[in-house]
Amino acid sequence: MTHDVAVIGAGVAGCCSAVALQLRGRSVILLERGPAGPPEAGEPDWISRPAMQRLEHLEVKDLEAGGAAFRRAVFHSPDFSRSAASISSRPPGWRVDYAGLVAGLRRRAIQAGATLMNDCRVQRVEAGEDHVRVLPAEGPVLRARAAILAYGAEPLPGVTTGPGRRFAVRARLAVESGAGEPDDAMHWVPGLPEEVMYWFEHADARGRACWVTLHTAGPTAGAETRMRDLLAAAAGRGLLPKAAAGSAALRIRPLPVSGALEAETHVGKLTLTVGDAGGFISDLTGEGIHPAAWSGELAAEAMDRALAGRHVQDGLREFSELWRGAMAGYLRPPGADPHFLLPLVFSNRQIADRLASACWYGTDI
Repeated sequence: MTHDVAVIGAGVAGCCSAVALQLRGRSVILLERGPAGPPEAGEPDWISRPAMQRLEHLEVKDLEAGGAAFRRAVFHSPDFSRSAASISSRPPGWRVDYAGLVAGLRRRAIQAGATLMNDCRVQRVEAGEDHVRVLPAEGPVLRARAAILAYGAEPLPGVTTGPGRRFAVRARLAVESGAGEPDDAMHWVPGLPEEVMYWFEHADARGRACWVTLHTAGPTAGAETRMRDLLAAAAGRGLLPKAAAGSAALRIRPLPVSGALEAETHVGKLTLTVGDAGGFISDLTGEGIHPAAWSGELAAEAMDRALAGRHVQDGLREFSELWRGAMAGYLRPPGADPHFLLPLVFSNRQIADRLASACWYGTDI
């Protein structure tokens, strides 16, 4: 059977593409390299109000993503000596169980009519004149009229990603019992040179903990050292649990090599690239969930129109203008450089509020 679209990767971007295409009446096969069943229990993440609204637009319901809402954004100077808070009247974001979020999106894709194929490790995608052939490591060759590549930060075999590997370093710092009320803030450290650092408190079956994330350059040994130095500095100021910071185990995963705005193109022969695979990440905060969902939905829009036309490849070129017109302002750095704004952030509540809006909603400062 030949489907209209093969979507490679059943993460946020791939599932949103699949749902949006099915709602437009296109047949989709969704290929996931992981096993059947719910995704492996992972770590908490955060989702912004715009991202939640986008999922609601795709009629995604009953998400296993519900977590405590954020009420504040707290900014810290790079040496952790100064802090400033911005309090919101309604939740600008939520903590989420990322594995639960993906599980809910896959259920929605299946409900919409997409075919989900697990344990499908795609080796390559071959584009002909009027269809693509998807070659898994095992099993039969699959055919579709076009493909959406949503395989995440790790490239497909043979795909060139370029230099400059970056990593997300993660640490879980246990919060001692009796430490007071749960922290309702999202903490950001603007002004770090070419790095993104944030943390938030989250409670699960293992208890309360601060989850700290650093986006930084490699190699991995240097990334670990950088993270430990920052943890020690923040703990020394009383911002993170000191004992836990000194013994924290670190987890490292690769980040997309380059940002979407710097990529030469996201349009290949009968293919579109979205989500982490396309570098759709917020420059300011490192957020990837909303850009993944957004780019996936826009790719579905462009793909649907292209398939309705006489020349599919010509129609797919619309995707470049479509996502840049809609998303460029969200992805690029805010209108003012946070490095120059830092003194004002810690002395002017209005500037702190504007920086918080830039982080949550992608607005200019």
